[in-house]
Amino acid sequence: MHADEVVMFVLDPEDISTDLDVTPWDAAGGSFVGALPDRSEDGELTASLAALERACEAFDSVDVSAHAAEVALRKRVGSRAMLCAAYFDVRSYVASDEHRELLAPAGLLGPYLSGVRMWTTDVIDAMRELAHQLNVLEPQWSAFRERLGAIAWLHERAKGEEGRVLRVADALPEDIREAVDDLCVAFTSFKHRLDEPMG
Repeated sequence: MHADEVVMFVLDPEDISTDLDVTPWDAAGGSFVGALPDRSEDGELTASLAALERACEAFDSVDVSAHAAEVALRKRVGSRAMLCAAYFDVRSYVASDEHRELLAPAGLLGPYLSGVRMWTTDVIDAMRELAHQLNVLEPQWSAFRERLGAIAWLHERAKGEEGRVLRVADALPEDIREAVDDLCVAFTSFKHRLDEPMG
């Protein structure tokens, strides 16, 4: 580990601001995320999850700073698990004739789910790379932050789609509406956790 990368930090600071108030993106009747190439399916997200978990299972550091970073990353992995569980809970309704149209790429929920999946997959891949670096005591913090910054626009667009969905949420069937509400909460909670200082 390079000397300028050995950083001690508070894992759960009480005074950190994690305000994520986002003005819903106005697509003037259209959907930016929905218009993007759907470059990832659920299988890609599942594969990324498995790869991240394998990388974290290899953690075995006795270095104090590295161990603290590993603990911090594990907390984010836990928050990520809640988000993915909520995402797949909503996706499970695709098997229902009543809800399938809502989940189609051009359906009411399709663009939001696409945005959540694409951003989450990219974040997980960045976390996996960081986990590998921690395993060899060479975390590249600046590169990790830059990578998250490079995909921040995906999060912003997904939040815009979320705002669009929430404006008409009362029209959704009650069962899937509850699942969507849980996804929205988990999506915001994961971003809160991700925004906390790590290194």
